[in-house]
Amino acid sequence: RGSNELKPIMKQGHASNLFGNIQGATIVDSLDTLFIMNMKEEFKEAKDWVEKHLDFNVNAEVSVFEVNIRFVGGLLSAFYLSGEEIFRKKAIEPGQIGR
Repeated sequence: RGSNELKPIMKQGHASNLFGNIQGATIVDSLDTLFIMNMKEEFKEAKDWVEKHLDFNVNAEVSVFEVNIRFVGGLLSAFYLSGEEIFRKKAIEPGQIGR
């Protein structure tokens, strides 16, 4: 759980080096879809994962573009749709690292 990319035929996760050691891109990407499709249980599971496991404080090279569109964009969309404060808090974390 927490893989950034999925291999659906193999039913396995895959970790790309675009995100360094940051995990959960697919979970964050899916938040808005889960909310819009009224998949409440799955949305809650994803929200709980974000709250407990999403950590941007990694010592690795990452693609700023990919982190912004997949993580920050996904978190802001989830915040806009749901109003859940955890998504706003997590969305600003990448900009706070190193301060």
